[in-house]
Amino acid sequence: MGNHTVRLVACSAAVLFALCTAPGAASASFTAPRPISPSNQFSSTPSVGIATDKTAIVVWNAIGIKMRIVHPDGSMGPVRDVSSSDPTVRDPQVAVAPNGDALIVWGIYSSSHFVIQARSWTRAGQFGPVVTLSSTDQNAEKPLVGIASDGSAVVVWHRYDNPLSVIQGRIRPAGRSFFKPVVDLSVSSQSAVNPQLAINPAGHAVIVWQNDNGTRSTIQARLRTAKVNSFGEVQDLSVITADASFPAVAITSDGSATAVWQIIDGAGFRVQARARSGLNAFGSPQFLSDVVGISGPLPQIAVNAAGKAVATWHRFVTDHWEVDASIRPADGAPFGTVQVMSGQKSGQNAKAIVNGLGHAVVVWPYNNGTINRLAERTVYSGGGLTSIQLLSPAGQDTTPPQITPRGNKAFVVWAGRPPGDAYRRIWISEGQ
Repeated sequence: MGNHTVRLVACSAAVLFALCTAPGAASASFTAPRPISPSNQFSSTPSVGIATDKTAIVVWNAIGIKMRIVHPDGSMGPVRDVSSSDPTVRDPQVAVAPNGDALIVWGIYSSSHFVIQARSWTRAGQFGPVVTLSSTDQNAEKPLVGIASDGSAVVVWHRYDNPLSVIQGRIRPAGRSFFKPVVDLSVSSQSAVNPQLAINPAGHAVIVWQNDNGTRSTIQARLRTAKVNSFGEVQDLSVITADASFPAVAITSDGSATAVWQIIDGAGFRVQARARSGLNAFGSPQFLSDVVGISGPLPQIAVNAAGKAVATWHRFVTDHWEVDASIRPADGAPFGTVQVMSGQKSGQNAKAIVNGLGHAVVVWPYNNGTINRLAERTVYSGGGLTSIQLLSPAGQDTTPPQITPRGNKAFVVWAGRPPGDAYRRIWISEGQ
């Protein structure tokens, strides 16, 4: 499609949101939400990874990085301390290899600057030592991590290098406990922010970021080929005639990758995508949306192993925020018609997955005028659209969720505080 958007809404504008969210025969089913963090700790910023046997590892921040395992039968292991207890820790992320080994990263203040640290976890139940990955002479933040089937791993982060900023990365080779030296992924003479990372089980990885060359903000990328312990050359993904920002990227099992970002030009904010087939070069950009309003849409992208993709973003419509989605079939055809996921109530910061059955599951916080409730909607592989479900308990104010495939289901994790509780906790729910 071009930049023309047909907006599909399952419930008409005249129908109240309560009717749009009423259960129906087509609705997917999610388990009742369960807290996994202690009730006497303030918990935030969860991240989750899933092994092939469906074991889930969830990490979060509670004045120190915590971890808990959710077994395939739903039972949970104990809460474990990953890092030291320190009020400066932030931004935990976890990547889980198919065999259940994991690598956890986070930011922490050390001496005079924020640094990036990492710690490994084996499926046998053992932690490795805490390792500092970034240098201690400048601030580093927003770590991201990916791990392959052979145990090789990629970690990237954003480092302030006054007056500029740079995207850096390190590779852990397969079968090794040490990391290769730090690499400047972005051009050191320009400023780069907002890195994103995708890696597949074979070890192919794509890193994208937003680069400011002094004239334009563009989207750039670097690749890591499986079993190669170095990064490829910088590639330009967005056009240089418009400012581009806030990229996201996803990768399939054969190395095919799709990146999305927002651009602003004379028409306003729009969402754009660019994809590659296998390990080939990226193709031409495609507009996924028409003009999306007064603020950036913050697009996200997810793909399944077969290559079916879902892109999500939000847009301001009249008096509320709306969550939109577009599906690309596995055969590589262009992204299709834009579908409105959030009905007539405000929704932002959506996340999505495409499961093994080809269903696209989208979750987002929707604002009811008082608090944010966690909402979900599924686009079935045949094109049917479920009713909106509310996953979080009534009265619980929630933060933006994380979602990841768990077999043919969707595993959702978020932070939320029920009314009357003193602390925000980490919650999980699984789609069936």
